Amino acid sequence: MMTSKAILDLIRKKQEDFSPTQRRVADYVLRNPESIPFLTITQFSKNTGVSSNTIVLFCSQLGFEHFSQFKKIFAKDASSAKTGSHTGKKNSSNLPDSIEKLFQQEAETNSNNLKATLANEENIRNIAGFLKLLDGAKNVYVMGGRISGKLASMLAFLLRYMDLKVFEIELPSTDYLDKISYVEQGDLVIGFSFPRYTSQLVEAFRYFAERGINTVLFTDMGLSPAVPHSKLIFYCKISSNYYLNSYVACVALIEVICQAAFVARGEAAKKHLDEMLELLGEHGVFCR
Repeated sequence: MMTSKAILDLIRKKQEDFSPTQRRVADYVLRNPESIPFLTITQFSKNTGVSSNTIVLFCSQLGFEHFSQFKKIFAKDASSAKTGSHTGKKNSSNLPDSIEKLFQQEAETNSNNLKATLANEENIRNIAGFLKLLDGAKNVYVMGGRISGKLASMLAFLLRYMDLKVFEIELPSTDYLDKISYVEQGDLVIGFSFPRYTSQLVEAFRYFAERGINTVLFTDMGLSPAVPHSKLIFYCKISSNYYLNSYVACVALIEVICQAAFVARGEAAKKHLDEMLELLGEHGVFCR
């Protein structure tokens, strides 16, 4: 049965057979295979700058009658990955025979995660849209369940440095419905959804989407159920060799986005940060 890896290998072999416009499609697929399950043919056309007909012809060259068939292979493989390594069920038969080897393997994997995340064209393109939503928001709500909640807290912490009204919604929670009911149109909700995906975040994002509230999602390369309810999506590769997922790339993406936000907000953000640090110093928060 055809797999996404086999498709990528086939694309590389057939590069010379593609037309110039089809090569643009091929290049996009090779650079961003993880985003294929989430794209409509219209979005794919927009991202690659070619017509929908070109995409159909490209898929035909690979043996697919429709883009939906091509896309289904990537979606299936992503879903399989979600039920394997993303649930914490790692292969224990290949454990390293030394700490040094483990360091080497994890360093290489994290390096690949960083490259895949920070070079992802969807992520780069979405930063401008995120900054626009952030600038226009009355209030910013940040949420995530379990370990995703820790990443949400980090982002909330950094955004507050920019004099933004940022509120955290902790998950899981018995009163999360009370909290999300305060969110209104004109607010911005930022969610973190990593395996295993928490149902309360998915339910909350569905609630926000139905009410026209802007949502931004940080998620892995799998198929988070919150994706269809998100206005903007940032993808983070969280692969690891053993038992625990790696969130190094997600932390790096948060840092890059916040740096971009600081630059965009200019002197006002710097002034607030300086005042905040001075206040914290006056109250003995930092070591002398």
